[in-house]
Amino acid sequence: MSALLLAVVSAVVSAAPPNAPDTARIELGPAAPADVVVEDARGVVARARVGPQATAVVHVPPGDYVVRTGERREALHVEAGEVHGVELSGQLVSSSEPAGAEQPSARLPAVPAEASVVPSRPRAWRAPLMSTFVPGLGHAWAGKPLWGVGILAVMAGSVTGAVVMGRSIDRSDGATPSDAARSPGYARLAGFAALTSVASALYVGQIFDAHRVERGTVLRPVPGRVQLRFDRLTAVAMAPGRPRAALYDDLSLAAMVRLSPRVHVGASDASVKLGPEQTVLQLGVRAMAQLYGPLPQAPLRRVAVSVGGGVLGQATTRRGQRHALDPAAEPTASTQRDGTAVPYLLADARLFVAPRWSVGALGRLGVPLRPRRYRAGAALPAYGPTIELGVSLGVNL
Repeated sequence: MSALLLAVVSAVVSAAPPNAPDTARIELGPAAPADVVVEDARGVVARARVGPQATAVVHVPPGDYVVRTGERREALHVEAGEVHGVELSGQLVSSSEPAGAEQPSARLPAVPAEASVVPSRPRAWRAPLMSTFVPGLGHAWAGKPLWGVGILAVMAGSVTGAVVMGRSIDRSDGATPSDAARSPGYARLAGFAALTSVASALYVGQIFDAHRVERGTVLRPVPGRVQLRFDRLTAVAMAPGRPRAALYDDLSLAAMVRLSPRVHVGASDASVKLGPEQTVLQLGVRAMAQLYGPLPQAPLRRVAVSVGGGVLGQATTRRGQRHALDPAAEPTASTQRDGTAVPYLLADARLFVAPRWSVGALGRLGVPLRPRRYRAGAALPAYGPTIELGVSLGVNL
């Protein structure tokens, strides 16, 4: 591809309209005779020879670039429709103006360009498709074999460990009085929950990242105004009856609005838990403050760390039957309604795997003010501090 670009550069004078709406323009010159190289994360985009009476024009898609001549380098971030003028005489100095604006002739002389090229980005569908069927295969095919092997190894280890942990859980635990002297299996349940969470987050994340690797672009997170999230949080706690330890899984949706570069607030923990004996409607509010992550002054950070808290609310409808003292009387249906609130603290670490998509690890400490309900009639007692760990998938809109 680089050889093709060099051939185009040397043979083509003008290959794209000066103000193409989906490209930006980098104009180089004037300078003493010198060779100039324009690069992006994949490598050389264009080479040009400039001089006192000759400039070079390179048409590029939006992204991050480096202009290099000799020992001097200039980093640029360009958006569609912009014109960036880079003066090569003396120190490299760049200026950015919207397309169509009047350009000072001293900076951007109207001299026929020596280089003009529109580099194309591949559609990049093969690598994510490969990674969908075999984790890591897309990275290996796109030129990152060590990444591919590492992803496949971690994925295989997580799935194998989860299967082993799941099969080792004793479903008959607590069936006899002698079971009280044995471990209730908290470690096995916690390991099963952790390994399944790692496997699911890694599987989704490596598909998105395979697309980026195949395109060869620098990932630039887009904060957006609204963040939609799917969260899975799991607690391991005592269970009444048999077995004595159980997993308490909470799957929910959240919609957070960005009030400032560091602050998000919104609705959270939205879910419906259906069962033959009870229906639980769940909704909450949450506020998060970003401690580290992409900001206007640091736009290329891929990791975001946030802390915050909120309140989770539940409304439960429980269905049952009342039996009269007379054995001959028919039982009557009964309905009970109750609710609870769970204030909590939350820590969130996210990794952007695409400009708008991210996967994250969550940790939450909550205290239910009344019994907190889960699926299949499971519940945690009131005022019992509960630690939940989990993963999340988010998209910024």
